[in-house]
Amino acid sequence: MKQVVYYDEYYASSWISREWSKKIAEYLKEKGIQRKNAKELGDWLKNRLKEGNSYESVLVFSQDIVPETIMSPLNSPNDLARRYLDDGGRIIWIGDHPFWNKGVIRKEKDREEIWMHGAHYGMLGVEMLIAESSSLCKWVGRWTEKMKSRWYSQRPVNIEVDEERLNLQIEPLAYAEVVLLPSSWNALVITRWKKTGRKVGSFGFTTPFGLGANVTLTEKFFKELSFKPLKLACAWHISFNKNYPDQGFYRLWDSGATEEEPPESLLEDIFTLASL
Repeated sequence: MKQVVYYDEYYASSWISREWSKKIAEYLKEKGIQRKNAKELGDWLKNRLKEGNSYESVLVFSQDIVPETIMSPLNSPNDLARRYLDDGGRIIWIGDHPFWNKGVIRKEKDREEIWMHGAHYGMLGVEMLIAESSSLCKWVGRWTEKMKSRWYSQRPVNIEVDEERLNLQIEPLAYAEVVLLPSSWNALVITRWKKTGRKVGSFGFTTPFGLGANVTLTEKFFKELSFKPLKLACAWHISFNKNYPDQGFYRLWDSGATEEEPPESLLEDIFTLASL
């Protein structure tokens, strides 16, 4: 099994601090997993596709922003990261919502917000919700004995058991009791789920700091946004290649760095997923 961990101090991370990223990369290196920077990662993925052995490999992201070296300006499902998954590769992700931002090296910025182009949904078929949880996530099924980390979910997704989206099989691994915040983003995502909530008008505004935004009004206030606890997936797995069902995209720890260093249970769980 070819295993690598992405870590590049010159590229940005989001919720996962630099200290956490470095610790994760060091821990996995001690376990025999090679570290790759952004450029090396692009070359490594190309080699997996060229040699046709993606199904025998694993990529762990210690930073929660995908680098520009594996995503084109189009940010599409035809990009290197997605082709690797389609070919049977495995990716393990923690922190902020995957494919929400793209890491770049520019004078004026260190990331691009690719979520505005729907990159996150086009790549994985899931959309996060903005939430707060008062109880720790719980692993389910066969993962109860395998996994030890527990965390407070902040970006869960709504997944039913064995659900398919964009012809991809999605499996929940852990659930959390969360309360969705009454934001326009959550209302939009829920509207997409249910195809309800008729649009009744919209307006734009600008803050004193020069930031603009558009607000869309709907005819009713969704019950999901009424501070009623909901059971949603805080960890999940997407299978991209039917010949290799245990490969694909694994997402856990939908939260940020909560302590100075990542807990040992999280490090162990990342290695468990890398060694399946």
